[in-house]
Amino acid sequence: MDENDLETDPLPTEPEAPMVTDEYEIRLAEGWTEESFERGTYGSEETPGVEARFTAAENTELRIDPVEYEVVGRRRRIQGLEADFESSIHSDDVAAEAQETDGPVYEPCLFAVRAYYTPISSPEISTYTLTADADDAVAVACWLSHVTDPMSLGQAIEGALQAQAGEDPDHYGIDYPSDEERVEDVCVTDPNRCVYSGQTTRSHLLRLPFRYAPLLKGHPENAEALPAVPSRVGGFEVAVSHTKWSDRGLSEEELEAPMEHIDSGVYQLPRDVAEQADGFPAEATSFRQN
Repeated sequence: MDENDLETDPLPTEPEAPMVTDEYEIRLAEGWTEESFERGTYGSEETPGVEARFTAAENTELRIDPVEYEVVGRRRRIQGLEADFESSIHSDDVAAEAQETDGPVYEPCLFAVRAYYTPISSPEISTYTLTADADDAVAVACWLSHVTDPMSLGQAIEGALQAQAGEDPDHYGIDYPSDEERVEDVCVTDPNRCVYSGQTTRSHLLRLPFRYAPLLKGHPENAEALPAVPSRVGGFEVAVSHTKWSDRGLSEEELEAPMEHIDSGVYQLPRDVAEQADGFPAEATSFRQN
């Protein structure tokens, strides 16, 4: 078979800046402004989190909103806990989600990354992802701000949404993997390599927040050269040997410290965790939706 006959992702317009800098900072793209950023607690369980709003030209916004999430039968409902909005869809895909969990799904607080954009003439509002950890939502919003398109920012965001869903942005009728499929193809079900030593182990598991994804060796990108971000994100699980667990005096929340908000649109990952994640194989982690 000639190599030109192989199906490949369309050539993306490469973002101009890294998703995580050499100093382990996550930054909004140039041309975007942090209009608001507030930490608080949300929902019936007082979940710690963030509300934020980022703006750019062409009436384009990215927002982080705490939401209530529910799946019953074929219906999925997302309702703002602070912002006044509610959206719902009915589909067989939703029904499959309920079947996987053997019944209704209810999350009193997740964090939605919502995009307000105009791809051509009519404004659109779309939810890019829902995260269990608010700082993961901040990171994802920053990554999404880096998407580019020679036509318009609105079309760039539309292309990112299409790439995430596995749609063909060039409308050639080609099926591409969704971001969820890309991540699940790389990650394992049962992580067994210690994140500190690299040795084989199954002694302990720790949650590694999704915001470290670009640092993991082999974490996939989608057709728009963005880190693959599933529509629901809980984070990764990594293994830790009992020796490292004891020597370091680790706890279950060891890797989950929030980012430091060091400047408008600039967020610092904890360096000690970032250094452990940097270069660690994505194929040695498992992915969690919640």
